[in-house]
Amino acid sequence: MPHQKGKSEQMNLVSPPRNRHEQVWDMFNLVGRGDSTECSLCEVVLSYKDSSTSNMKKHIKKRHNFRFKQLFPSGASSSAT
Repeated sequence: MPHQKGKSEQMNLVSPPRNRHEQVWDMFNLVGRGDSTECSLCEVVLSYKDSSTSNMKKHIKKRHNFRFKQLFPSGASSSAT
């Protein structure tokens, strides 16, 4: 479940996986121990489990649709509905 980053909460940014084929990684950074991601546009923190980018895609499509259309111009990634 997404939550806003609190002012008192410090998060360590971690490099995304080197084997990243997903364009969605351009909008996110791994944080903490690598089990969460942070949106670079709105700083919302999302769960990142099992190397799945579906939460990130859903977030971009729902909250930043203009950017989603830039990342996926052909309307690809129907899994992000």
